[in-house]
Amino acid sequence: MKRLLLLAAIGSMVLVSKAQDYKKVQTMAVLKKLEEAKTELDKQIASNPSAATKTETYFWKMYIYNGLYKDERLKGKYPNALSEAQDAFNKYVQADPSLKILKDNNGSDIYFTLYNHERTVGNDAFTAKKYDEAAESFAKATDYIDVIIAHKFTNANIAFDTSMIFFTAYSYQQAKKDDIAYKYYKRLADSKVGGNEDYALIYKFLLLRDVEKKDKAEFDTYLKTAKELYPKENWAAFEAEYVSKNFTLQDKADFYDKQDAAGKLTAEDYVNYGSEFYNIPKEEKEKLDSAKLAVLKLKAIDAFKKAFAKDNSMYIAAFNIGLVNYLEFDATDETIRENIKKIRELNSLKDSEKDPKKKAAVETKNKPTIDAIKAETFDLDKKANSYVDTAIEWFEKAYGILKDKANKSGNEKNLTNKAIDHLAILFEYKRNKAKGKDQKAYDAYDAKYKLYDGLHQ
Repeated sequence: MKRLLLLAAIGSMVLVSKAQDYKKVQTMAVLKKLEEAKTELDKQIASNPSAATKTETYFWKMYIYNGLYKDERLKGKYPNALSEAQDAFNKYVQADPSLKILKDNNGSDIYFTLYNHERTVGNDAFTAKKYDEAAESFAKATDYIDVIIAHKFTNANIAFDTSMIFFTAYSYQQAKKDDIAYKYYKRLADSKVGGNEDYALIYKFLLLRDVEKKDKAEFDTYLKTAKELYPKENWAAFEAEYVSKNFTLQDKADFYDKQDAAGKLTAEDYVNYGSEFYNIPKEEKEKLDSAKLAVLKLKAIDAFKKAFAKDNSMYIAAFNIGLVNYLEFDATDETIRENIKKIRELNSLKDSEKDPKKKAAVETKNKPTIDAIKAETFDLDKKANSYVDTAIEWFEKAYGILKDKANKSGNEKNLTNKAIDHLAILFEYKRNKAKGKDQKAYDAYDAKYKLYDGLHQ
C-alpha cells in the first residue's frame, strides 16, 4: 500500500515538473527569448519523447517558430522556421479545434502570419498567371482570415475578407475549376456584395452557371440582386440567355406575352425576344406549320417595334424591322419571278403549235392556270411593294442613327454598310417599277438610289 502511494506521489511530481517545464517555455517565449524557449522545449522533448505529440508541445513549437520567422535578426538563422511553424500549427489545430490553449496564451498571431504568407504566395502566382497555384494559396488565406474573424482575433468589424474570397473565386474560375469558383462566388452573392465594379463579375458568373444548371429560382434571386447593385449593367442579356437555353419556343412566347402585358420588358428585352421569334432553329422550325410561323414572325416584328418605341436610339431594332421586311420582299420577289417564268413556259407551249386549232386548244386549256398565276402575282406584287416601303422606312431610321455615330464598333460599321447596300437595292427596285409609268417618282427613286449606291463601301 505504501509502495502504491509512493508511486502516485512520484507520478504527481512528474506532472508538476512537466507543467513547470511548459511554464518555463511560456515565460521565455512571451519575453521574446525565442532561442532559449526553443532550447527548453527541445530539452523537454529529448527527456520525454512522448511529449513531442502533446497538444501543448505543438502549440509552443508553433508559437516559437512563428516568432523566429518574424524576427528579422533570427530569420536567416532558422530558414525553415515558417514551415516548422506551419507543421506544428496544423497538428495543434487538429488536436485542439476549440483553440483553447491558443486563446489562453494570446497565440493568434500565427493566423496572421500564415494568412499574409499565403496571400503573398497567391499574389505572386496570380501575377505570373499560375491560377491553380494562386487559387490554392488564396483559399488557404481565406480559411485563415475566416478563423481570425470568427474568433474575433481582429478588431475589424467585418463578416469576411471580401477581396480575398473574390480573388480565390476568380483564380479558380481562371483555372477552369468552376465548381469550386462557384462556392466562393456564391458566398459573396448570398451576402449581396457590391460596390466595386469588378464585383459585378460575381453575379455574371453565377447567372451563367444557373443557366447551365437550369436553376430558375436561384437565377431569379441573383438576377434581382445584380439589378439592384449594378443597374447600369446589361442584365437583360443574361435573362434572355436563360430563356433562350431553357424555354421551349411556346414557353418563350407565353413568357413574352406575360412580361409584355405587365410592362416589365426593356427595349433590349424586346430586341432579344424578337430575335428568338424570328431566328428559329431549323429543327424547331420544321415542327411548326406555316400558320404558327407566321404568328411568330409577326410577334418578332411587334417586339422590334416596341423596342424602338421604348428607345428610339436603338438602331438594331430599326435595322431588324428593315431586315425582316427586306427578306420577305426578297422571298416574295423570287416567287413573282418564278410565276413569270411559269407563265412564259405555258405561253411557249401555245406558241410552239403551228396549227391554229391546236394553238387555240392549248390556250384554252392553259388559260385558267395562267389567270390564277397572274392573280397570285398581282397580289404578290402588292405585298412586295409593301415590304419594300416598310424596309426602306426602317433601314433609313437605322442608317440615320448610325451615320453620324462617333467611334463605331465593328458591328456598327457592318450594320451601317448593310443598311446602305439594302437601301440601294430597294430604291433601284422602286425606280425600275416606276420606269415609263411615273417620271417624277422615277427621278426621286433614282436620286435615292444614286445617294446610297454612292455611299457603298
